[in-house]
Amino acid sequence: MGRYTTRYEFNWKPVKGNIPTKPITCPRCNNQVDYFLAWDGEGFGFGNLTLVTNKAYVYKCPICPNYEEVSQQLAKALIKNSQ
Repeated sequence: MGRYTTRYEFNWKPVKGNIPTKPITCPRCNNQVDYFLAWDGEGFGFGNLTLVTNKAYVYKCPICPNYEEVSQQLAKALIKNSQ
């Protein structure tokens, strides 16, 4: 099941590449959508430069803030296979 969050808690960025999407009916907005693989990270900022120390990957709804967490191993395998 997905997880609800406000849009200000995370700044999810789509993963670049030919990553497979996940067709699903979103449980929050009840739309037929293709969840896309996205990531966000924590880190240290130095001016305009940020050193990312911890990345989190999710399959995210393109319409609402709902998402499903994905393990880092699965996300890295999907990214590697898309190249």
